[in-house]
Amino acid sequence: MTVREHTIQLDLPVRAPDFTLRLKDADVRGVSVDGRPLARASTRTNFKSGTFFREEDATFIAFDPTERRTTIEVRV
Repeated sequence: MTVREHTIQLDLPVRAPDFTLRLKDADVRGVSVDGRPLARASTRTNFKSGTFFREEDATFIAFDPTERRTTIEVRV
């Protein structure tokens, strides 16, 4: 994993469905994975692959990686 400003680069030798990341202490307004924007889940119940969800001081990002090298862009 490499983090630069608002971009996270992942090298995933194994691609698992519903891959989930947790970001702490960032006021995330939007997320895209490999150029595809994720929808904001309004509740934990609606949180699923292809969405992001804010709860207290954490943001959860879930997606199905399709490539070994994946780029996540975060808008704050």
